[in-house]
Amino acid sequence: MPRKKRDLPWCESIGGVYYIHWYDAAKRRTQRLSLRTSDAREAQNRFAEFLTQGEDIYRPADEAALTCDAALDYYLKEHVRGGQVVDVVRTENRVKNLRRHFGPLPVAGVDIPDCRAYAEKRRTGLCGRPGNDGTIRGELATLHAAMAHCLKWKHFAGPVPFIEKTPASAPRERWLTHDELALLLATCVDDTRVWGFVQLAYFTASRRAALEGLTWFQWNDATDRINLAPPERRQTRKRRPVVPVDPELKRARTRLWQSFGGTGYVLGSQRPIYAEFVAVCQRAGLKNVTPHTLRHTRATHLLQAGKSIWTVAQLLGDGVATVEKNYGHHCVDHLADAIGNKESNGV
Repeated sequence: MPRKKRDLPWCESIGGVYYIHWYDAAKRRTQRLSLRTSDAREAQNRFAEFLTQGEDIYRPADEAALTCDAALDYYLKEHVRGGQVVDVVRTENRVKNLRRHFGPLPVAGVDIPDCRAYAEKRRTGLCGRPGNDGTIRGELATLHAAMAHCLKWKHFAGPVPFIEKTPASAPRERWLTHDELALLLATCVDDTRVWGFVQLAYFTASRRAALEGLTWFQWNDATDRINLAPPERRQTRKRRPVVPVDPELKRARTRLWQSFGGTGYVLGSQRPIYAEFVAVCQRAGLKNVTPHTLRHTRATHLLQAGKSIWTVAQLLGDGVATVEKNYGHHCVDHLADAIGNKESNGV
């Protein structure tokens, strides 16, 4: 049975922001207009103004003049903070950098030179801290997403301009040899939190954020499994799988439990560990090492040990093609050694 048309305008919250809805008989569809507020009392007052003054009061005089600042505001309020994005903080940081360059520019006027100027500013540190092409590419993708959101939600008439993105980052080349990994563990052996992080990051091949928020509830000691995704988190492209607990990691668990068992978190808290980890690497004399290096190290070691790409992909939560692209080239020398080994060839 078709839904009955509503004769009078009504006010409804979407993603925490209030909107006016009304049926447009001429266009034969429901129209929507943002009241640009998440406060119920303010929304009531603006709804009353709409009823007495008409729909133009909350539309820009010239929709083509919608600025990037306004577009990013809409995107944050209606999409990012409305529960549609898992990593809200990362998106907010991207928006902060984008505002510095694109903020006052009209959305309709953004062009390729603007994108290239932004990329150059980001690389040189004139617009936030210096960023690499991979970071800049993600930020420009966020700008495009904000513009597309505003078009979809009728905040401007469009079209969405072309946003030129920087090239995708090349696969990271840095990984630790077994000796370097042993040196890193020896250097941080007296710092239980960093030592535990190194153990977890290596044996689970997980990303830093997943381990900083890892709870004891996610580590099932009975089944020797760690579920890297907490129950309330939905999976994203960067999937967090369930991983088996290596025997070495079981021994590390005893020490971590003794130190942090009274907290909810395996590493004692959700405090970012990046600075502590980098400081340990500097003391160990290890250059160009970040927490993510441990993920690359684990994948590389497993492939060098002859594990299948499919097995490594399952551990990482990546696709086989991604693993082959990012890590396969590290194993060429080991493949040559295996082919040249007469015993392995039955000669």
